[in-house]
Amino acid sequence: MSVADNRSNGDAPYRLDFPQGLSATASVFFVYRLYAGDGTLLYVGSTCNLLERLGAHARKPWAEKVVAVEVAAFTERSAALQAERKAVRQEKPRHNAVLYIIPDSLTPNQYRAVLAAHTREKVCEVCSEEFTATRAHAKTCSPACKQKGYRQRKESGRDVIG
Repeated sequence: MSVADNRSNGDAPYRLDFPQGLSATASVFFVYRLYAGDGTLLYVGSTCNLLERLGAHARKPWAEKVVAVEVAAFTERSAALQAERKAVRQEKPRHNAVLYIIPDSLTPNQYRAVLAAHTREKVCEVCSEEFTATRAHAKTCSPACKQKGYRQRKESGRDVIG
């Protein structure tokens, strides 16, 4: 059964895979996939606190499209991160493009630092569209909006550099 079929037959819109012999007191790390109603993979992520992380995704602009969640559990953080990287590279989810450029040789702390530096949800100052900035100082969603903002500042006489 595909993930998109889960809603139509009344099943819960998620699948959960736990490793054999997992104890209740073990540290568990999750790799999750978020799917749209048409079966499109929207996002792949990893976390040790699944409910908190899924709640954070509820504030994303694409959250309303999520109808299904697939979760796999791991007993080691490095294994979960490796599975996440592999899934993103192979499955190419709609909202994970930044992970394509992160090398596998990073430690988990380096990996999270690079990821945080590259993923920033922002609102364009010109057109008010939400976008994911790849640079900390990004203020516009596209070169066209950047140029339009420059022209607006130039016309109004505000601080135009260059």
